[in-house]
Amino acid sequence: MALSDFPPEVRAEIQRIADREARRILDEHLEAAKHEPWLTKRELADRLGVSVRTIERLKPPQVRVGNQNRYLLSKVQEFLRRREAREEAS
Repeated sequence: MALSDFPPEVRAEIQRIADREARRILDEHLEAAKHEPWLTKRELADRLGVSVRTIERLKPPQVRVGNQNRYLLSKVQEFLRRREAREEAS
């Protein structure tokens, strides 16, 4: 079922929920950024001891700054822990 299949009032509510969630995630990232630096893809790869290509394949949480992606090490580590837990549960 596509979003366009829903009535306008339902689509509007879905959009409000998505906007609220996007704001929550951005606020969370901004709060974390107060305490740690934003990393480039290369810096993140170096910190994790993997290649840039591995970072690209993993698609960790990122924030677009201009035309570049930036990463918070704590958010990436959290992402990797959740990913590992899901893989162990399967």
